[in-house]
Amino acid sequence: MKSLEDLRLDDFRLELKGRSLVPIMQGGMGVNISTAEMAQAVAARGGIGHVSDAMVPDLADRLFGTGFTRMKALACKALERTTGEAGFHFPVEKIREAAKLYLGRVMEGRTGEGRIHVNIMEKLTMNASLETLRARLLGALDAGVDGISLSAGLHAGSFALMSGHPRFRDACLGVVVSSRRALNLFMRKSAPEYAGHNPLAQLAMFAMFVLGSFVIIITGLALYAQSWGWDTSWMAWFGWVFVLFGDAQAVRTVHHVMMYGFILFSIAHIYMSFREDVMGGATTLSSMSTGLRMFKEDHHG
Repeated sequence: MKSLEDLRLDDFRLELKGRSLVPIMQGGMGVNISTAEMAQAVAARGGIGHVSDAMVPDLADRLFGTGFTRMKALACKALERTTGEAGFHFPVEKIREAAKLYLGRVMEGRTGEGRIHVNIMEKLTMNASLETLRARLLGALDAGVDGISLSAGLHAGSFALMSGHPRFRDACLGVVVSSRRALNLFMRKSAPEYAGHNPLAQLAMFAMFVLGSFVIIITGLALYAQSWGWDTSWMAWFGWVFVLFGDAQAVRTVHHVMMYGFILFSIAHIYMSFREDVMGGATTLSSMSTGLRMFKEDHHG
């Protein structure tokens, strides 16, 4: 084992999304302070490089000669001449187009085993905040970025805004928070709301009360048949259970294990139901009697 003085950076690894990375993460500073070349250099050495999408239409104009900001300026002047008001809203589809163009060029230059992520500061909006944020998120995924880091004013529905994109589950999604409480609040508000049981609860209920009930019933009937004797009609119906499990003792053991499993599961289920009703974001116990599923205002997106 190496001493602390002999350790090098290459002796450490960060496992992320199936890749073994050098534990170097370069931040994404805008506007274009964290350049594409900087992020690409970090990725080439096996780390995680960040770029920023701050003012991405203007950045695309300066780097690639596009006309996003010029289009906006001309439209604003035309609107002001006709209505006397500068009420122009930058088209969100142009924001997505600019993000895809800029970030796509960044990804084209990536080499090595590292990753390139984009830092999306959520408070940087051009007009309609949610539509603008959604366009920036979708544009980043369109460009094929390895990950998205959300910062500067987290919105509780950020994940939902891009959940329908084909690459939503391919990219790494991270949040920059200032405290554990902020992280817990974001994760709680970002969690999907279900009128009934969530998928994990549905799986647990099916495994215990459907499959578990079947096992405990057939083993119980097999033990009942054994008490009548091996040459009875009961054994003709349920003797195959002993063949399946090996012997009578195995059947008895399985039957008792399932019984205790039901008891422990019921205790845990009752406790979690009370806890969710008190601390969670939705009514749980009251919905059993009223039939109404309600979400608490302070937890609802």
